[in-house]
Amino acid sequence: MKMLYCKDCGEFRPEEDFSSNVNSKTGFAFYCKKHAALRQKNWKKENAVKVKAAKKDYYRRKKNSE
Repeated sequence: MKMLYCKDCGEFRPEEDFSSNVNSKTGFAFYCKKHAALRQKNWKKENAVKVKAAKKDYYRRKKNSE
């Protein structure tokens, strides 16, 4: 079983704990799934205005295309 390094927790974890990423050298994400979810949750909380505006724009464009 191959072990990969998570940049957030600083530990080596099994590759099953990582999402795939075709753009990385190893083919896996830089952060384990647990920490990737935490990072995304924190980003959304810190950028709530951006998220709200993007959602509003998406639904407006979707409604106009029908």
